[in-house]
Amino acid sequence: MKSQKSKVIFISATVLFIVVFLLTSLSWADIYKWRDASGKIHFSDSLMEIPNDFLTEKHLEKMRMMDLGDPEEEARKKQLKADQEREKLAKQQTAKKQQLKKKKGAISVEERKVLANASFFLKNNIIAYKRHLGKPVGEELFKNIKKITQISIDPKTKLIDQLSKFKSPASKQTLKLLQTSLVIDKEFDNTKVYVKPSADPMIIRLKNGIASKDNIVKMIKQALVSSKPEATVDSSPKINF
Repeated sequence: MKSQKSKVIFISATVLFIVVFLLTSLSWADIYKWRDASGKIHFSDSLMEIPNDFLTEKHLEKMRMMDLGDPEEEARKKQLKADQEREKLAKQQTAKKQQLKKKKGAISVEERKVLANASFFLKNNIIAYKRHLGKPVGEELFKNIKKITQISIDPKTKLIDQLSKFKSPASKQTLKLLQTSLVIDKEFDNTKVYVKPSADPMIIRLKNGIASKDNIVKMIKQALVSSKPEATVDSSPKINF
């Protein structure tokens, strides 16, 4: 009789173990509490550690607690996720900057024509000034350079107006040079007669501008070669030099 009773207890405990196991969630941890014969309370997260005599509803109490896992592992996963998010954001920002840079550097058909006109003008302007580089500074040089500056004012003004519509680096730098050069031209044009103290420095400034113009011509050439033209309507007016 006693053997049969023990068998029933064993079967009941086994069934209870299976039910508890099936009801256990992957995201939760089960903590088991039981009181032994002496009244002492024990805790365990595994049914295998509980003596068979206490695997009964009478002795066993289950408390469901959130399974937080290993704190260090969770912190590592959190840091890894944050690093991945930062890397993803950095890549997106880099791609956006490259796209914006490419867009700003793009040169339309209209802009290419204006830059080509500017390059053509600057080349001829350089040639005109170089014809007089070997001559001594004096009244004759003053008159020759004054003619060049007077002829240059109108095309420079037109080119400045056209280039101001564009945002590419080539157009911006060409525009800046032409604006500076135009100020010098107008100042020189206002000098009516040759007076050595005031005319000589102005002539030297005009001659020194040749190197800057030559650099801009090279930059325009490189920009036109390296950039792929966009298909836009050409609305730039023609300039006769």
